[in-house]
Amino acid sequence: PNSQSCRKIDTDPQCFKYYNGVFNKTQEIGRKGNNPLPSKEDSWIIRKKRMATAEFVLKIENGELGVEGKIPYYKCEKFPQITLNKNAVIKAMELNQYEQFEKQVDVHDDYFITYFLDLKEDGIINISYTTPVEGWDNLISEDLVAISLYSHAFPANLPDYIQDSICYFGKGFENYDIYKAYVDEETGLYAKGTKKLFGEIVNIIGIRKGTVKTYKRDKFCIIYREGCDCDSLCDSISIGESAFQYYNKIYPVRDMEQIDIVVLGNGDLGGAYIRNNLIVMGEPPAAMPVQEEAEMRTYQLFAHELGHVWFCKADVNSFEDWLNETGAEWSHMLFLLETGKEELFNRMMEWRYDEQHRMGEEIRPKDGHHPNTVHTSGTVLFHMIYERYGKEAVVKILQILSSMEQQNTDSFLARVEIEYSVEIAGFIRENLDEKIHGKK
Repeated sequence: PNSQSCRKIDTDPQCFKYYNGVFNKTQEIGRKGNNPLPSKEDSWIIRKKRMATAEFVLKIENGELGVEGKIPYYKCEKFPQITLNKNAVIKAMELNQYEQFEKQVDVHDDYFITYFLDLKEDGIINISYTTPVEGWDNLISEDLVAISLYSHAFPANLPDYIQDSICYFGKGFENYDIYKAYVDEETGLYAKGTKKLFGEIVNIIGIRKGTVKTYKRDKFCIIYREGCDCDSLCDSISIGESAFQYYNKIYPVRDMEQIDIVVLGNGDLGGAYIRNNLIVMGEPPAAMPVQEEAEMRTYQLFAHELGHVWFCKADVNSFEDWLNETGAEWSHMLFLLETGKEELFNRMMEWRYDEQHRMGEEIRPKDGHHPNTVHTSGTVLFHMIYERYGKEAVVKILQILSSMEQQNTDSFLARVEIEYSVEIAGFIRENLDEKIHGKK
């Protein structure tokens, strides 16, 4: 396909020098009349003026990510939790630059630690740390920087009153083009403003300057590094176009002006993920060693990930994530049937059944944890529904789920009972707490 260099953001080379003044901004706090002290109403005005933006400067230090941040805090709010990679080295975690405070550490799993902060006054939380960038599709190299919340490199679970966040890209990011960054007029740094940065997955992708290629067709723009074999991926965009049209026909209409697909080319042959209008993947499907696997991977990339446009509202940190993954995967399965790809449909289901028999666990584990086979168990359960009740039953219950603003298992089954079938809702409920084997 025709390729072209990604549009560069012109800026002075000095702009990447670490700028200590990023946080030196003053805020005017209003008072009503001549009151020397704020009333309750005034306090709300002050809080509304100050609530707002957490600011972070990111640096690359010896192959790790350095983070310095300022997080507004109001003691009348629920005290904050800061979740980080367990291997992060914390240099400072202070309130108002001078007061240390108690930290209750709760180890959640093998990857991250949550600090519960019990603060005694309003102010600014100052945090400084370095952390390795680890995990699926996360890395720092000379050619590529890819960081998402999967790396646990960013604070998570910050207070709800943090409405926006800004990341400034400091020392070490000089040689990269940053995806969807802009030049901040005040600091001269590349910056990225992100709504609710730490409530959702944040994607920071930097590709070495001069190596970025793009290919655009219809709604899709593929962004990749020079030398990455993306020809077949570009030729397969029609699959994404058809899938998006089909989903808009059976689900509530979603309009997306552009969908970006970033191919990292980092050697990872495993899956992809989508956040809003961005799909991130490791290697293109052509990198798969067997042609049949490449075909399966191509359809899964487009059809499954685009399915998440409709199925993304369940809690990704608990078993409820089965709704996200089952909804997206069975959108993919329905698309295969719609386009006459029955053989590919059967191969995909054979693979899912095999995975479920080897490694699967119950959809709703007793302790509510996030199952490792979250992509599999619900997919097998819905195939059992497909065989027992037919394709239209699967379409109908997915239509119900896709229309829900808050997606969780109890609400979903209640809606299925009321709007479609008590029997199917009961069948799903019966299979939530036991490992599903099904008919292979």
